[in-house]
Amino acid sequence: MAEETVEFFCYGPGADLDVVTAEIGHPPISGRPAVLHGFKLGIQGVENIPDKKVPVPGHPEKISPVTARSIIIDSWGKDFEMYVVREGEGEVRGTVWTIKKSDLAPIEDWELVDFGWYSIVRGVVTLENGEKRDVWTIAVKDQGVRREVDGMNYDDWLGGGKKFKEIFLTHVAENFKRFTERQQNGQTLEAVTPITFSKSGEGAGKDKSKSKGD
Repeated sequence: MAEETVEFFCYGPGADLDVVTAEIGHPPISGRPAVLHGFKLGIQGVENIPDKKVPVPGHPEKISPVTARSIIIDSWGKDFEMYVVREGEGEVRGTVWTIKKSDLAPIEDWELVDFGWYSIVRGVVTLENGEKRDVWTIAVKDQGVRREVDGMNYDDWLGGGKKFKEIFLTHVAENFKRFTERQQNGQTLEAVTPITFSKSGEGAGKDKSKSKGD
């Protein structure tokens, strides 16, 4: 029996085929340009990211030793900025990827869902042919932004161009590798630590585990 699939809307770097491929470890089944309705696009800085330690899923007696904010600062630095969407009046262009349902797990891991940063929510998009579809997407709730952005007219790479894309893809690939290792070893959130890189660009420390994107 074929595995169930889902349609998942991504924006910013996540709308790029190379990014979603690195995020889930293989190419998506398909992708189509689309516009998400009922959400507005913004840019968060580190001060907007949750800084609360959370219980480890399945082990409520255990508390994660790190927070979403500390992971991002240690992985990307204090000047970090990234796109987020929040429910509200607006539209955001991006890509709807058709993926396996099991691909949601590495996406949730990359987006720090268990650390309280992003949430996977339902939304409605319009495809290029005018067809409306129900999709899943990644959004933040009850969080502020540094500034709001025109969701139909924005630079996917926040002005960083090819260089930022290369760095971003390195983080995403390293995160998927560490996610897979944790899954195989039965490790929980307690094993999640920031991604740091040596000057050679290789991941420093096999147990280190996070960075960011969408």
